[in-house]
Amino acid sequence: MSLSTPPSIDQAETRKDRYDLRPALEFVAGNLPQYKAGLTGILARPVDPASAEKIGKVECFDYENLSDSQKARQVFPEMVRSILERMPAVLVALSKLQVVVYRNQVLVPRFDENGDMQGVPRWISEDTFLQEVEAGQLHPSRVIVGVSDGAEIILPTSIPKTVSEDDTAVFMYQVHVLLHEFFHSVEMNFRNNPAEMFATRLESGGFTFTFKDWLDDFGRLVLAEGFEPISRYSATCKDMLTPEIKGRDPVAFRRALMEEICETFVASQLGLVPYAGSDNPNRHMRISWMSTLCNSSLAE
Repeated sequence: MSLSTPPSIDQAETRKDRYDLRPALEFVAGNLPQYKAGLTGILARPVDPASAEKIGKVECFDYENLSDSQKARQVFPEMVRSILERMPAVLVALSKLQVVVYRNQVLVPRFDENGDMQGVPRWISEDTFLQEVEAGQLHPSRVIVGVSDGAEIILPTSIPKTVSEDDTAVFMYQVHVLLHEFFHSVEMNFRNNPAEMFATRLESGGFTFTFKDWLDDFGRLVLAEGFEPISRYSATCKDMLTPEIKGRDPVAFRRALMEEICETFVASQLGLVPYAGSDNPNRHMRISWMSTLCNSSLAE
């Protein structure tokens, strides 16, 4: 019996670079007019009264613990509410978000010998991160940004200047992260309560469907010929989005699918996401299918 050859150090480092945030920030910096236009478009939307009431109850904690430099690069609480209350009303209604807790720390991934992320990422202060980068113990831009704790809590995190010194680009990417995590506050409730996927009925364009119907159709698009991840971030999950993984490990497939879906939601709202692949019909079909969900309403 032959054993598989372990990856070389260079191959492992290449795999770790999937979590290098710098290329995403360079993309944002190079497309700031489009990002600013996307955010301006969101803030120009009318506010649904029910959405305003619900988002008005979302509490934001620990923003005051950020340094002045971190505050300049983070979405402040009033802006968080202004953005989220203008999200599609059906998603606000389905969201379980209750709290936003700002972290003045950097979230650093851990890797196995193959260069794949494993275990629980490490929380460290920005000063400690910079010291370890200076000592050659950490890569300067392999960081995780923004996480959710269940469907109820979003944890915005720090993006150190070793990733990007462009405060505006970092701020706009934090908007991206907020939108991504907001969709997790919708889908994670269904992930934790599968029966609700069948029970939640939606209406759009004269037809009715369940959230499970919508999710299954999105999954078919991901498994179709011509699929490419919509963003650089969701490309980290590409290896999990195959028919083989879906059959062998449906939990891993669903987890990866949700990252692709969250990034597609960001693209549908801002108009773009950091992306290095080729444009193709499958990509447009996924954004269109996301728009179907966003334009739907809860069925009676």
